Amino acid sequence: MKGDKVLMAMIAAFLVALAIPVVVAAAPSGSAAFVSGCSRGQLEVNYSGISVRNMKCATARRLIGSLRRAPGARFTVQGWGCRRLSGGLYGGTFRCTRGNAAFRFGWGD
Repeated sequence: MKGDKVLMAMIAAFLVALAIPVVVAAAPSGSAAFVSGCSRGQLEVNYSGISVRNMKCATARRLIGSLRRAPGARFTVQGWGCRRLSGGLYGGTFRCTRGNAAFRFGWGD
């Protein structure tokens, strides 16, 4: 009788050990996002190094292309909030966000 209880306890422990990786793998990740580096376009003169999250590269290029002057430390472009991450007056790295989508690019004059 005691041997049956020990055997049942070992089987239960084994099944729990098998179930834990399955539960962890199935748990949704809050930071899962589509992130991509964009290839260099032919008409990119002042900007480079575009990467996007939860959006298309073409949309980021269109938004960057709509800038009519060198970006400042903080600016907006068509409803996107943008800020300079590094650099200075003549160029730098910028990041723009709207909701869960974002893009990053380098700019230089």
